[in-house]
Amino acid sequence: SEVKKDSPAEKAGLMPYDKIIKVDGKDLTEWADLQEAIAKKPNKRVSITFSRNGIEKEASVVLEEKEERDVMDNRIKVGALGVVAANNYTDVHFKTVSFSPFEAVGMALEKTVNLTVLMFRGIYKMITGKVSAKAISGPIAIAKMAGDQAKRGISQFASFVAFISINLGIINFIPLGTITDGGLIMLFTAEAIIRKPVNEKFKNATQYIGLALIFLIMGFALYNDFDRYLLDIIHFFKEIAGG
Repeated sequence: SEVKKDSPAEKAGLMPYDKIIKVDGKDLTEWADLQEAIAKKPNKRVSITFSRNGIEKEASVVLEEKEERDVMDNRIKVGALGVVAANNYTDVHFKTVSFSPFEAVGMALEKTVNLTVLMFRGIYKMITGKVSAKAISGPIAIAKMAGDQAKRGISQFASFVAFISINLGIINFIPLGTITDGGLIMLFTAEAIIRKPVNEKFKNATQYIGLALIFLIMGFALYNDFDRYLLDIIHFFKEIAGG
């Protein structure tokens, strides 16, 4: 790893190309694991185990606090150690850890639940006004975030893809007319209660309303994207034209 000047890592005695292998005794399998372990503990003391010239050493360090944005574009406080990955970091700094199928399924379920909770928290904050509607992102923002997550490691990218999939699943269960599963479930429930088919005109009307709402949300998301990344988009096309 490379160590930033005056960072907690430097103060703890870490040097460039030290191999960080554990945080608070927990093995790290890739760079994203280190980021995740550090991010959870702003302003807290952690134990860092690292290897220098094949010799394991341990250091105790109080992490800094910095502000970042999560996948929902919310501002969050995270811990910072002050190290960045060397170019070959993922090749030499971590070891592969294998899990049994049952362990893997359990971990996948836990991760899915955590991402689902994060999604609902974001929706709740948006409804209550704690998060601006500008946090709604479209394809441009999603592509940028996917690229950012890919740079942080395969597990971060996979988590992001899972998060997007969960987003789509939740949206599909929102009753937006008869074009989503949520709307169809409500329709079938209503028909079961009244014990007869719902009027076709009513079905068509809810379908048109659902489509209108979806296009409205898509349009708003694209507006947010252009508002947020317009200069980047212009620069991108200028580079293409210049190339």
